[in-house]
Amino acid sequence: AFSSAYIQFNDKDGETGTPNGNLPDGVFGEDTRLEFCCREDGFTREPLLDFPNLKNVVLFRTEQSSQCQHIEGMRAAEQEMTYDNYELGSSVDGTSEGPRPFVTVSAGSKYSIKICHYEKLNFRCGGSITLSSIK
Repeated sequence: AFSSAYIQFNDKDGETGTPNGNLPDGVFGEDTRLEFCCREDGFTREPLLDFPNLKNVVLFRTEQSSQCQHIEGMRAAEQEMTYDNYELGSSVDGTSEGPRPFVTVSAGSKYSIKICHYEKLNFRCGGSITLSSIK
């Protein structure tokens, strides 16, 4: 079963960014709050067979997984999203239940979230090949 969760970053006071592009669910105001649903009942090496695979998608990696979940018909690439947390240690919140994304902290109060970017596999080669015998 899925459970709801979030992670929130303390943005610098008075410097609210302008969200644009394709954004995850969340609140983008004085602080940045990413909202998501999670589950931890499978194994990353066992492919998700019933997952929609017609469009590109991004999934958060959990702290418990060492690799991206395999999704049938898609190719995964591990990437990172990095956020500033203005006051180090002040506000990295998550729900008290359920998994959180895999987050690392680096110097300068930067938080990186491990994500898996999935692209649909395309098996068409784009043309036909004619073979002839060579004598």
